[in-house]
Amino acid sequence: IEKGIARAAKTLKNVEGAWIQDQKIVVEDGQIAAYRVNMKVTFILAE
Repeated sequence: IEKGIARAAKTLKNVEGAWIQDQKIVVEDGQIAAYRVNMKVTFILAE
């Protein structure tokens, strides 16, 4: 989630928040290999 917000902030200005729609854990060989989220980022458009 933190990486997603940081990535969005690189290309979007005025990031205000985020909404996590879904979360998923990827399991490989019985161990957690990765975390995935479906995130919607909110931001303010400047004129």
